[in-house]
Amino acid sequence: MLVREGLGRIESDGRSFPLAPGHLVFIPPGCDHRLVEFPLQQLSLLVLWIRDRRLQRYLCSHLIEDQVLVLQEPKLMRHFHTRMRRMLYEQQADLPGADLLCAGVASQLIAEFRRWRLLGKDLCSSHTASDEHRVLDYLGQLDLNLHLPESLHEAAHRTGVSRRRFSAIVRKLTGESWHRFVRNRRMEYAGQLLRSNERPIMEISFMCGYEDLSSFYRNFRRCHGVSPQQYRQRSR
Repeated sequence: MLVREGLGRIESDGRSFPLAPGHLVFIPPGCDHRLVEFPLQQLSLLVLWIRDRRLQRYLCSHLIEDQVLVLQEPKLMRHFHTRMRRMLYEQQADLPGADLLCAGVASQLIAEFRRWRLLGKDLCSSHTASDEHRVLDYLGQLDLNLHLPESLHEAAHRTGVSRRRFSAIVRKLTGESWHRFVRNRRMEYAGQLLRSNERPIMEISFMCGYEDLSSFYRNFRRCHGVSPQQYRQRSR
């Protein structure tokens, strides 16, 4: 479980653990627990429920034993957030093979978490390719990751390239700034979704990497000249 927003605590086995944005919480199967939200600080969570008994046994025997574990590790949190949001996107988009992909991502997260605990290595590091090759790989995978609400800093960090160097390479390869290039790709995808199905606008906004609906509307109108509803009506 990943805490995105809000404040609270989790109670288990007579103990209480504070919860705040950025906390990762691991709860063993069958462990009695209770979530408590603080007044006016509603918790927003991403939750991954492991139902496979083999993975459950692996988690308990190698990683978290039989008690609640709460961690605050920024790099680990960002890595989990990216993967968990990808699984949520696959489920909402109802793409072919989504169940299999989500199971694979969950297994990979567990394996990477064990490696991180044993070796303490950055899960996202990669130093084998040149800067330009890593940025090119990032751009090549961008259409598969438009659902991620990444900032420029986070995108550069994911490639292992400094933000200034990352921005320069993106402009060299695309002729545009990173912000403009990503926005245009998201808006193109949004238009495709609006033309092809009747999904709610809020869901399409999420699938295009926006957590703030007003930002989605503003950028959509800037790119297409009309609101998402008007665009959908004109496409019929």
